[in-house]
Amino acid sequence: MPLRRLLAFVAIALGLLSGLAAATPAADDAPAATEHRVKIEGMVFSPASVKIRPGDRVIFENRDLVPHTATAKGPGGFDSGVIQKEANWSVTLTERGTVRYACLLHPTMTGTIIVGE
Repeated sequence: MPLRRLLAFVAIALGLLSGLAAATPAADDAPAATEHRVKIEGMVFSPASVKIRPGDRVIFENRDLVPHTATAKGPGGFDSGVIQKEANWSVTLTERGTVRYACLLHPTMTGTIIVGE
């Protein structure tokens, strides 16, 4: 009788564990990060505003004739340093919110990244 009880207990425990494993979302179920491109050309960021999800990557592509930066101050801030012409720079943003950035060399060049769902 004790052996039967032990086997029944083991069977129930294994059943519960397999149910928990099936209910736990796999890492593969999470949405994949996406790349978003912001072109720098004609002294503007294009698009001027981009909506992304946390963990997405934004690639700044300088297709202008002169160097630029992509710099955001404050929460979620970043600084590309100088992006030479025909060069790229990227940043991955993980915190939700609105990030406003500008070119430090040309302060009238501005853009916005909205990090949401």
